[in-house]
Amino acid sequence: MSDRWHVITGEYPPQPGGVSDYSQVLVDRLGAEGDDVHVWTAASDGARRSASSDIAEGATVHRMRRGFRAGSLGELTSGIQRVDGAAPLLVQYVPQAFGYRGMNVLFCMWLARRRQPVWTMFHEVIFPRMPRQPARHRLLAAVTRIMAAVVARSSERVFVSTPAWGEILRSLAPGAPAAEWLPVPSTIARCGERDDAVAIGRRYGGPGRRVVGHFGSRGPLIADQLSATIPALHERSPDASMVLLGDDGAALRRRLVVAAPTLAPRLWATGPLTARDVSLHLLACDLMLQPFEDGVTTRRTSVMAALAHGVPTVTTSGRLTEPLWRASGAVELAPAGDPAALATVAADLLAEPRRRERLGVAGRAVYDELFDVRHTVAALRRRSDRTLQVVGAQAG
Repeated sequence: MSDRWHVITGEYPPQPGGVSDYSQVLVDRLGAEGDDVHVWTAASDGARRSASSDIAEGATVHRMRRGFRAGSLGELTSGIQRVDGAAPLLVQYVPQAFGYRGMNVLFCMWLARRRQPVWTMFHEVIFPRMPRQPARHRLLAAVTRIMAAVVARSSERVFVSTPAWGEILRSLAPGAPAAEWLPVPSTIARCGERDDAVAIGRRYGGPGRRVVGHFGSRGPLIADQLSATIPALHERSPDASMVLLGDDGAALRRRLVVAAPTLAPRLWATGPLTARDVSLHLLACDLMLQPFEDGVTTRRTSVMAALAHGVPTVTTSGRLTEPLWRASGAVELAPAGDPAALATVAADLLAEPRRRERLGVAGRAVYDELFDVRHTVAALRRRSDRTLQVVGAQAG
């Protein structure tokens, strides 16, 4: 028996972004299983500026000209009622995605007035409070706390991409449903096997040279960690090349080469890639280097992509890292904020091909067992089963 869903998301392809990619993976899977999926999202700035609907594979995508601003919420209500006023609203929640500079309280109140079931996936919860932050950031931090509490209390089911978000929600909205941990899947479909990427490996590595990759966004904190780790890794593994996959790698490459010109022949930046090319580039890598300032968590789609492709991965353990990462053996861990240790772990792995192979196999198996999108859909279908409630039970 098929289901009908209203997926509400602040971004959806062709708009870029992690939630956009996640939403499409989820919608594609639901559609492939025969469900009737309606996506409600803002019109893309670069594409449509008028309200429209289009039929994508397995889904109808409704693009609202004014997004989720006050004047369009009535339009959203009437559109949902026309399709099916009883089907669940599956909200992909990131406060910054719904407009008003991350402070769309009206949208949260709109959710609170819904009569049909509201199921909310919290990709992000709040804007963090930090010492000595500007007044506008203090305001944003305060308002996003109110918004998260309203949305959580309005939801019949609450999902979180990492248990840490569940702890935050429990403190903000004690009366809300217990959070269900729903790790994110990879948003990059595997497009082949390692043999299909031999030419790419040769392009960056050359004969006999091992290729280390980094995939994902490179904001200031991650860029700083990579800027310290990459030179240290090249010093320990002089026959390795490093390739930065994605849009913003060129800026980091320039920064590193200016500081250490000898890195130039061994450091590459791909620039923008299609999803298929990302997949092939991942398969070309002998190792992925994925540091995070707060540690790896189950919300990191870049790590999920590496695991799904069977690429051995070195990442960091920090304050938000779940116990499963050490217990599962899916990745090798170094302490967050310690680039020298991260480089040492990576260099040791590069020197041991059999160990790398075992790590890649283990990572792919763990991904299939825990993180594949089929587990996401299965959890959504368990409407009366709360076996995924782990916040407070397994998070520590």
